Amino acid sequence: YFARQLCRFGDIFVAILSGRSSSHRDLRSGSRASWLLGVDIRYRFFVGTSDDDELEQAEDVVVLPVRDGYATLMLKVLLMFAWALDTFSPRMILRVDDDVYVHPGR
Repeated sequence: YFARQLCRFGDIFVAILSGRSSSHRDLRSGSRASWLLGVDIRYRFFVGTSDDDELEQAEDVVVLPVRDGYATLMLKVLLMFAWALDTFSPRMILRVDDDVYVHPGR
């Protein structure tokens, strides 16, 4: 019940950590076509920079000013939280990876 109330009033933000490779692109497409479909929650996919400039032009993808990679993962997460707080000021942030299926009603 509490999760449904948060989603309904926009107090929750779902921050989805993603990458730039084609496998991550497929995971983002899968999320949009499954658990994000028809759900009224604020979310964004967060990716870092890379030498590959090919990234789908989507309003729900935020490119952070840090290179994608394991060594910069903590910085990427911190930048993701800062962006979410500055942009939406949510009461709660749910951080997930792009290979996670979220059940928004629970």
